[in-house]
Amino acid sequence: VPTVRPKIPTVGLKVPAAKPTVAADKGNKGKAVKALARWI
Repeated sequence: VPTVRPKIPTVGLKVPAAKPTVAADKGNKGKAVKALARWI
């Protein structure tokens, strides 16, 4: 999902707590992307 990808680093910059979530996204893109989209 190209639309979610650019938003991930932005969230990591704005919310420090989201950084570990972004790191987890690298390992589990499907689950993390859905979790991030739901979290946002």
